Amino acid sequence: MSLGNLWASRGDASRAEKHYRQALKLDSGFIAGYVNLADSLRSQTGGEAAAERVLRSGIAASRSNLPLIATAPLHYALGLNLVRQQRHTEAIKSLTEATRRDPNNSRYAYVLGVALHSRGQAKQGISVLEKL
Repeated sequence: MSLGNLWASRGDASRAEKHYRQALKLDSGFIAGYVNLADSLRSQTGGEAAAERVLRSGIAASRSNLPLIATAPLHYALGLNLVRQQRHTEAIKSLTEATRRDPNNSRYAYVLGVALHSRGQAKQGISVLEKL
């Protein structure tokens, strides 16, 4: 994972991808590995679809014995991915799930509130933001 981060910071997405994939081979339940791999793929041309597949596979591979909060970053990253793909209804579902899994994460709640508001659900968006 650290080598992937190193190469990502140097702008070498293909080397970063290689190391993130290796990290996931070593531990298929490593949440940060999926998030970082998806981010690396996203930086490449046409990478949103590939990033979505990685995030969904991370959600599917999440161990059932993990606390809900542990998988919140996958749902949040998927929500952002879906927003970038203009799939707003699905994005709101993922962002809602991230917020449900980690209700104390103000970033998740803020992004959900803004997403709801921007999709014409101002009352719901404001409600989420007021709870912050």
